[in-house]
Amino acid sequence: MLGLTLQEMRDLVRKGLGNITIQDLGNDEVDRFLEMSFWELEAKYPFKEKECRIEFPLVIGTHMYELPNFTVPDLVDVEALQSVSILDSDNTTHPLPRMTQSWWDTVYTHEKSKTKTEFRALPKYYVRMDETLILHPTPDKAYVIRLYFLKTLKTVIETPNEPDLPRSWHEIVVEGAITRGLFYDQDYAEAAQAANFPLSKIRSSVPVEAKEESDSHYAGLEILWEFPDEGVLGD
Repeated sequence: MLGLTLQEMRDLVRKGLGNITIQDLGNDEVDRFLEMSFWELEAKYPFKEKECRIEFPLVIGTHMYELPNFTVPDLVDVEALQSVSILDSDNTTHPLPRMTQSWWDTVYTHEKSKTKTEFRALPKYYVRMDETLILHPTPDKAYVIRLYFLKTLKTVIETPNEPDLPRSWHEIVVEGAITRGLFYDQDYAEAAQAANFPLSKIRSSVPVEAKEESDSHYAGLEILWEFPDEGVLGD
């Protein structure tokens, strides 16, 4: 069964605002309320649709890679990089810990001043600076890198046939738009009442999105190492 289309969502928003017509509230205004509702839900909840995995070969002698250049269908943006690992020639996986930018500045400056050349080997660490992924050491072979990350979902306006969210959330997006329509019309009492309506749906929907999550006491944490060689990670 298909979910709601953009036009169906527009019609439901107008119905929820008192059976108003397109002359009362045009598509651009309704779409803005729908997008605001969508943005809030996408930012708050762990949708499986945001999860991505890609692999690509590294370039010998290149340690910097731009995140937006990854070839991922329908990729809008890389929201969060979750893990990075290197596959060597034996197909052995080597997870890389994320380091801080200050660590990178210290190590890179020190090595450059000491050797005058760029040290090349199997990468052991990575640093993310905005949209740039930096590996250290610089690859000495065309290893394969594997990335797990969360992507930004396309909005309801960018997916008019059906939003990227699970079908059970389409109505919640509509209800959030109705709440905003009432609020910006300065009907605060009705807006407050409307805001309570989707809460029960959200409480029952969240476990569905998270039911495949593994139980880990490190879940949701990201460790940034400053000094990886001081007996923490080894050489």
